[in-house]
Formats: sequence, C-alpha cells, structure tokens
Amino acid sequence: MGRARIVCAIFMLLGITKIGLSESKFLTDQVGLNQSEVTYASNYPIILHHGVFGFKKILILEYFYKVPDTLRNLGYEVFVTKVDPIGSIAERARQLGAQIDEIRRITGKDKVNIIAHSMGGLDSRFLISELGYQDKIASVSMISTPNRGSYIADIVVSAFDAHKKVREAVLSLIGAPQKKGILAKAIEAVSNNSVKFLTNFNKRISNHSAVYYQSWAGVTSARSDKGASKGDRVGPLFYIPYWILKHRTGNNDGLVTVDSARWGHYRGMIPADHLDQVGFWWGATSPKYRHLLFFQKIASELARKGF
Repeated sequence: MGRARIVCAIFMLLGITKIGLSESKFLTDQVGLNQSEVTYASNYPIILHHGVFGFKKILILEYFYKVPDTLRNLGYEVFVTKVDPIGSIAERARQLGAQIDEIRRITGKDKVNIIAHSMGGLDSRFLISELGYQDKIASVSMISTPNRGSYIADIVVSAFDAHKKVREAVLSLIGAPQKKGILAKAIEAVSNNSVKFLTNFNKRISNHSAVYYQSWAGVTSARSDKGASKGDRVGPLFYIPYWILKHRTGNNDGLVTVDSARWGHYRGMIPADHLDQVGFWWGATSPKYRHLLFFQKIASELARKGF
C-alpha cells in the first residue's frame, strides 16, 4: 500500500488569503448532524465533478472516496462525471455539459445539482455562463475551487515557460521538429487555474441569477505553525505548496487559499487539505473532518432548499 500511495501521489502532484482562523468557523459540528436530516433525496440528481488531473476511479482508488454509494444508500440520485483530466476549462465544460444532458435524459429531471471539487467548480461556472446551461443546473456547490486562481499554478507555468524557451532554442539550433506533447497539454490545464488566467476569466464569467452558488474553503496546517490549528495537518504532497501560500497570502489547503475559494454564498472553512476534502486517500482524514458526513450535509441542505 505504501508504494501505491507514492505512485498516486506522484500522479496527483502533476495536477497540481488572508483570513484569520478565528474569523470563520470550522465545520467541526458534523457529529451533531441528525441522521434524519440526511435520509431524504433532493429534487434533482446530484453530480460529483472532479478537479484537474482527477478521475472517477483508478483500480481501487476512488476520487470521491465512497461518497457516491453513501449518498445513494440514503436515497439520492448520484452520478460521477469523468472529463479530460488535463483539459482546459472550456474543453472540460463541454464534456460536462454532454454528460449532464445524458443524465437529464436518463432521470427525466430538467435540472441537476453539481457538487464540484477544485477546478470542477470553474468548469461548472463556465458551463452556465458561456454555454447556456443556467436552466439545466439548479445549484453549484464548490469545494476549494480556485475561483481567483492558485499562485502555485502560476509558479508551475512560469517554470515550464522558462524551460520551454531553452528547449525550443536547442531544438531550433539542431534543426529538430518541435511537437506539443502531453506535458504541454497538462501545463495548459494547470495554467487555467492560475491567478493570471482567472483574473481575466472572472471579468467575463459571472454568476447567473437562476442558479444557486455556494462554496467552502479548505484549511490545513503544519506542526511548526505558530498557534497551529488542532484540525488538519497538511499531507507531504502539499507541504511545500502550503508554505509558499502561507507566507504569501495566508490560510490555505495546500493548493488553494481561503480568499480564492470564496464564491457565491460562502459557507466557511473545513479542516482538510486539498485531497482530504474528498477523502482521496481511502478515506484517511483528520479526526476533525469526516468527509462522508460533510457530503451528506451538503446533499441534505440542497434537499431542504428545494433543490
């Protein structure tokens, strides 16, 4: 299992605010959620939509770990989307739209609820604003979506651009052909999560009044933090990105800051790093965060709102 975790960590690493902890509550009251609140279905199907470099399931590794079956067992109609893990926002949004149309056909429902992690929220916003899906989507619930960009993405793109210029100069010198490979495509996907890209993105992609938007931000910490939270501890995969963001812009989940994740109706912070939020490592999260109960709570609240 140790080797499998390392391999998956390497895979996810490719895919890769200032607000005090006292300013927002962690969702640590999950143990107090009454079971009766989560045993009835929402009016519209729930779609779980993954982020950049995400997937539905690889062998025994499930992106939204046990979330689909947990919600289905409570009576919800749940579908998990699968779009290009290294596609641009526009490409992924078109793929998401096609799947939503099929889900609407299968279920006979005219709308769906999207619960999106990370870049998935950007796909959803683009789908509504640019592709005219405002009448097909009842709500978008975003978990740690980099709505204002992730500085980590800017760093990755800048480093690649510097390397690319050197590589192109060498290939030109020796007369070798230049091809756009999978790495370049992956960098393009990462660039769509950058501060630079999303600053322009937000100038033209706006919320639609017919859709309910809500968001959560993830927050983690390191043992060496001064006055560190007793909540989540950042995983080794995000340790360096965490410190870069911590010193530059404040609280974050290892990839996305609190300020960047805020969008629509902001619901607060959850004590989980970027992958713990969906229970990515076979459900291993901090004692302060139970991801299955968190998703149940989202679903039950959507149901109570009539979605």
